[in-house]
Amino acid sequence: MPREIVGQGAFRKPERAVGAHGTPAGGSRPRAGAKLPPAPPTGPVTGGSGNTHVQIGTYLPLAHLYILEEEAKAHGVRRGQFLEMLLRRKLGLIDVRRSPHGRSYEFSDEELKQSEKFVWYMSLETRILFDNDRLQIGDVAVQAWIVFELNRWIGRPLGLRMPPSAEDAEE
Repeated sequence: MPREIVGQGAFRKPERAVGAHGTPAGGSRPRAGAKLPPAPPTGPVTGGSGNTHVQIGTYLPLAHLYILEEEAKAHGVRRGQFLEMLLRRKLGLIDVRRSPHGRSYEFSDEELKQSEKFVWYMSLETRILFDNDRLQIGDVAVQAWIVFELNRWIGRPLGLRMPPSAEDAEE
């Protein structure tokens, strides 16, 4: 299928109706062995000031997206900045504590099952710290790290429906 050049090194296929899961409208899937177009290039995002940042995309349960949004809002920062605060807190680089009067959360099974895409933009320095921390705890996935740290932050390290942890209450 012909492609048109859109920008520097980027290609776009001509507009075409697409159904669920990226299949062509009408339900037909590409035949077995068909060559797929190359994935768009990913990598560092460079801002105007020359700072280099990277992005990490993952899917988070709606429950944890809500927790992330509310906790970030309570601290007056963006979601990615809040996650960076949690990382730096975990590594002992900053001392941040949640208010003992912080909000409690209750979620339905659906909110725990359904997920949505989340993209975290961070500096290369933060990415190195993040990857090293994930490696130290068993090379866990990005999603797992975020879920574990949010649960720990709100005092529910054993899960959202488990009783609060006495260990985290003393921090």
